[in-house]
Amino acid sequence: MDACRPPFAWTMASLLLLAVTCGAAELVKLDKPVQVSTVKADKKPLDGRLVSYDDEGFDLVRGRDKPIRVRWDELAAPGVYNVRAAIIGPRAGGEEWVDLGCIMLRTKGGEALAERAFARAVKLDPNLRAKVDEARSESASAVVVKSPGESGGPTESTTRQGGDEAAGGGPQMVGKAQSGAWPKLTEQQQAERVAELKKFADAAAKRMNKPLVLNETKYFLFYSDLPPQEAANWSGLLDRMYARLAELFAVDREKPAAEAGRPARSASRGGGEFVNVWAGKALVFVFQSADDYRRFQVSVHGTDPGGSAGMCHCFGDGIVHIAFYRQQDELTFAHVLVHESVHGFIHRFRSPATVPSWANEGLAEVIAAELVPQNGRAKQREALARESLRNRPELGHMVEQKHIEAWQYPVAETLCAFMIQQNKRNYVDFITGIKDGLTWEQSLEQRYKAPKDRLVAAYRQSLGLKN
Repeated sequence: MDACRPPFAWTMASLLLLAVTCGAAELVKLDKPVQVSTVKADKKPLDGRLVSYDDEGFDLVRGRDKPIRVRWDELAAPGVYNVRAAIIGPRAGGEEWVDLGCIMLRTKGGEALAERAFARAVKLDPNLRAKVDEARSESASAVVVKSPGESGGPTESTTRQGGDEAAGGGPQMVGKAQSGAWPKLTEQQQAERVAELKKFADAAAKRMNKPLVLNETKYFLFYSDLPPQEAANWSGLLDRMYARLAELFAVDREKPAAEAGRPARSASRGGGEFVNVWAGKALVFVFQSADDYRRFQVSVHGTDPGGSAGMCHCFGDGIVHIAFYRQQDELTFAHVLVHESVHGFIHRFRSPATVPSWANEGLAEVIAAELVPQNGRAKQREALARESLRNRPELGHMVEQKHIEAWQYPVAETLCAFMIQQNKRNYVDFITGIKDGLTWEQSLEQRYKAPKDRLVAAYRQSLGLKN
């Protein structure tokens, strides 16, 4: 059976979506318009209500204007994914995500986005794994839809990590960063940074014509359109994340006023609150609506969010912007909220030096899993990692990749958890070594005290796999 051919049990939305790439010439008119917010291949924003589509393109309405025609080949792969994901909607079943994955395999540069769709499908229905594997095997002979755009990965200026963990992205710098350690900011400089961030947030709210309420904590500027109590709860979770990371990485604590002039106490001995590592504070936006989140990324950051649930923008001058939408499942949203914020913290820890994708994503998953516990998740992630590595040598080239792939997230998470469990202090020294200028291989051997081959062998053995 062709894995990309829908059985009769699939929904009409899925069938109509597949028809776009199968040569159907008839125009499909939607009973209810779909809001679209993305960017075209030439980076120009594309917003409006999609009212109809066919195999050539789709019709978009902006305000009270007449519909405009947009051709599919005017979009790069991320735009194609974004529009078609909007057509099937957030409540689509696993089969529809398999369908979308097949479409992206036929789109130039859409391989990574196909993996995102497949990961969502398997997450919704694990029984679809065989169908997904079949679709991948057929992709070599698939017809590619020509597109002027490039790959479906994150834009140069951002990091992307969706709730389906299939973005295949990782933190990327926006703008050139200074070399060496981050400079220590005075209280006046910190206050000026905070004022600049608030000014940016106010301008963003005006640009979107959407009121956003500030919930300010010691370390975060949390802007949202959520109910006040819910906003307070989520900003409190971010403060707990900060404290957990600050404790793990031995960030200094502030000296109480009464101890001014005395030698500083170590973080492990308690004392005052942790020193603020942010440049000002971390700026966080949370929207109730996924459409508002996507509109924000396009209009404010000039970034196509694709199917992501959250994105972290790490700037070369040290500023960190993080944005999300409030997913319906509370635990899923909380996990993404913490995950993306960990990326921001790592960006600001010691220096702008980049931590490799597998280590960065792995740590983000470990901290998110710790602060947002879910029954059975640890065993499930271990099982996924074991299955992913069963027929792959070592780690399937994960450590060499600039951005890890969807299937590698459970591997990165369980490897990171294994390293911390074996020796937490050495793990912290490993990350610190990278931030201080060592390559990750050098830091692994010199700071963690275990070269790659020995670490991989021990990790695979912990999963019950042969080396």
